[in-house]
Amino acid sequence: MPASYEKFDYTLRPAKSVERRLIAETVRKLSVLGDVSLYRYIGFGSVAFADFVLFHKALGIDDMISVEREEGDLPRFEFNKPFQGIVIEPGRSDNVLPRLDWRQKTFLWLDYEGPIDDAALADVDLFVTEAAVGSVAFVSANAQAILTDEMKKTHKSERALERMSELVTGGRLPTELKPDDLHGTKLTTLFRQLIRDQIGRALSARNAGASAATRVFAKEVFDVEYRDGARMMTFGFLIHRADQRALVAGSGLDNLDWVPKSALDPPFSIELPLLTVRERRHLEGQFPYVKLDEVDPDWLRELGAEQYRRFYRHYPNYVDLEM
Repeated sequence: MPASYEKFDYTLRPAKSVERRLIAETVRKLSVLGDVSLYRYIGFGSVAFADFVLFHKALGIDDMISVEREEGDLPRFEFNKPFQGIVIEPGRSDNVLPRLDWRQKTFLWLDYEGPIDDAALADVDLFVTEAAVGSVAFVSANAQAILTDEMKKTHKSERALERMSELVTGGRLPTELKPDDLHGTKLTTLFRQLIRDQIGRALSARNAGASAATRVFAKEVFDVEYRDGARMMTFGFLIHRADQRALVAGSGLDNLDWVPKSALDPPFSIELPLLTVRERRHLEGQFPYVKLDEVDPDWLRELGAEQYRRFYRHYPNYVDLEM
């Protein structure tokens, strides 16, 4: 099966581009815990390195590691990396991450192409167990990748539960799980539950025997869903100590719409209206203070003016440039 970067141009996915910018804005709030530009970024650059470019330019991060599982394409990754300072580490993330030094504050984006599985939960466990206080992680998963292509062809959707049991072992799936829970928003709810449960187990292990001053906690800082074709979800969390809670509370993180206020909050949905460049520019000229019923002309309201107002600061601009 070809890698996803051989089938899709990930730089031309508008919802994904908005998500990158939401992540950057989230990480920028962590400046209350120290200079964000001194963080180390770890991600999956692939051939586009779109996240690396954004986080270097928007956050000033120079120390970057790209984990690349397609080891046969390493020359291509090296050729396409946009900055000399990016270090490419070949291998699967669950093999690469344990080899790294975690004493430096880290910004990690586990941007998986597939569903949450044992390897993904192992990555989460390692991060919670080893990451320096002040580190932040984001976990993305494909909520339509439970069934293999062969299962889809043969219409064996009843095998979804069996497939999920193969992906996540060790009794970590809810005992009451049903096949109907493995579709759409129910599946992303399951993914979040699995991540939260793994964070809880790792925190318990890390804090065993720790003093009150050295105990660490996880604050949820990102919960987003979108569709650029497949349904995707991203869940983010910050590792911090009790004595940093006041700093985090004063950072403005909780004022961001995509930061959950409780585990019961629904995820923040990125839904982008289909507007022309001229329509977007006309709307932006009226933002941010215009009320919806004052948008001019009025037919733009029906095309998604209110949705666009939520995302216009993060909306990507595409141009056709010949050089």
